[in-house]
Amino acid sequence: MQRIFSVFITFLTLSTLSFSQSAPPQIRFRSPVDFPIRLSGTFGELRSGHFHAGIDMKTYEQTGKVVKAIADGYISRIKISAGGYGKTLYVTHNNGYTSVFAHLKTFNRTINKYVRRLQLKKKSYEMDVSVPRHRLYYNKGDIIAYTGNSGYSMGPHLHFEIRETDSQKPVNPLYFGFEVQDDIPPIIHSIKVYPEKKRLGPPSGKIFECFGKDGNYSLNNDTITITGSKVSLGIRTIDKLNNTPNHDGVYKIRLLQNDTVVFAWSADRFSFYETRYINSLIDYNEYRNSDKRFVRTKLDPFNSLSMYETVKENGAFSLPVDSLTHFEYQVSDLAGNRSSVDFFINPKDPVRQSKRPFVSGEDSVLLEPDTKHHLKMQDLQLEFPREAFYRETLFYVNKRTPDSLKPFALYTIGDSGEPLHKYFTIKTDSLNIADSLLKKAVWGRFDEEDGFEWKKTRLEKEKLSGVTRDFGLYTIKIDTVAPGIEFLNVTNDQSINGKEQNTVRIKIKDTLTAIKNYEVFLNDKWVIAEYDAKEDELVYRFDQFLKEGENHLKVRVEDVKGNEKIRKIDFTYDD
Repeated sequence: MQRIFSVFITFLTLSTLSFSQSAPPQIRFRSPVDFPIRLSGTFGELRSGHFHAGIDMKTYEQTGKVVKAIADGYISRIKISAGGYGKTLYVTHNNGYTSVFAHLKTFNRTINKYVRRLQLKKKSYEMDVSVPRHRLYYNKGDIIAYTGNSGYSMGPHLHFEIRETDSQKPVNPLYFGFEVQDDIPPIIHSIKVYPEKKRLGPPSGKIFECFGKDGNYSLNNDTITITGSKVSLGIRTIDKLNNTPNHDGVYKIRLLQNDTVVFAWSADRFSFYETRYINSLIDYNEYRNSDKRFVRTKLDPFNSLSMYETVKENGAFSLPVDSLTHFEYQVSDLAGNRSSVDFFINPKDPVRQSKRPFVSGEDSVLLEPDTKHHLKMQDLQLEFPREAFYRETLFYVNKRTPDSLKPFALYTIGDSGEPLHKYFTIKTDSLNIADSLLKKAVWGRFDEEDGFEWKKTRLEKEKLSGVTRDFGLYTIKIDTVAPGIEFLNVTNDQSINGKEQNTVRIKIKDTLTAIKNYEVFLNDKWVIAEYDAKEDELVYRFDQFLKEGENHLKVRVEDVKGNEKIRKIDFTYDD
């Protein structure tokens, strides 16, 4: 990595940089688009619960721009989902890499025909299929798709990934010859200092704002006094690129202690199975409270993230008391632009206090990450798998009794500032629910601002069992209300002119849980209707099943608790 970094520094003064230095010299791809690349998201960027697995290319608030194969290869996978990546293509190349194109509007004509046959055969708009190697082969520069805004995309753009084919690990696409204009160094907003204390719970520290520009940052006071002789640190930093207002993720963070690197993290590659370790990398409690992400130096015992390059002393550094220790943060992007902030830490000897051993009781228990846990607390049964936590965690359950407004008890389950890596199970048989309604009951996380967030729930041996991987306030609700169906651009007995209208748009929404199944029938035949989950909308595009004259349309929607709604409408069609 030192060789790569020195190459970047050589090109520091260039305004347009080619990021091919870190890739093997024989691996160079063409751009997937024919317009200048401007990014709204970078590889490894810190997102909610995951690292960004690719780069987001701006499409200038438009959809329908051409997407081309970056090298010779075959379509190996096609995935269409109402949420997530939306319409997605996977192209396997002959050089050990696979390219991924997500949030697409549509595919090319040949791929569309292939997809449509499968959708009609399976009677499902959503699909995830592997494609035979010989079926859809394309040469470098061939048109394969068009940019869009499908899935959980917050605006038109192209999400683009490069993965190692064998491992399916995403790697930083900017290694492979794509030109992105960037001569702006990262911005360092603040650092956070965490004196090590013998206490349980989320990390506690003090934030120090950084001031500066053009890569040179400082604190108001460059000497920070702490109590104790051991400290870990955190940094809040973003990257900026030319011609875009977006706050992107940085490529590398290094911390030097007296000119020795004691911590380094970089966005080179990672595995999807480890992406949730982001909740241990950052100060999760700070993020929950302020929406600010600090990358911590401290390495939790059960954090196996591979993106760390160096972590000395597990990220909690021993310092000589009453002596200044020099620290410097260096933050860089892949273009070689670098920012830094340096400061001193002066540890003071703490007042000696005997550590009182923790004793488990009825109200709380200390959970170790390296074992399974089966607990009974209040009237709940809780099951945690091994390595559900990143560190030793103090766990508790508090119960609020029901009242006229909330007929089911509210349970505070754990500290919402503590992150979990795996799902755990909540069970109860203390239910004052009629037998006929038990299958309609659902666990959910309750928030005064965001309301009720349902969790996957099932009934097993008269116990209501829910799964989640978030601590917080939980309760039960009964879902007996079927989803809503609203026809947006057609009314009953309407006459439609094909020159003016070529779709039927239908709003479908469930108020408490979520849509599980949906079907659209035209003249008693199942037809393809695209489902956009973020807009709660189905779109049926007129096809061969539409006929001149009178047509009968039926929509059936079911939610996760089995509540079903059916609506029918008749219209006449004139081409």
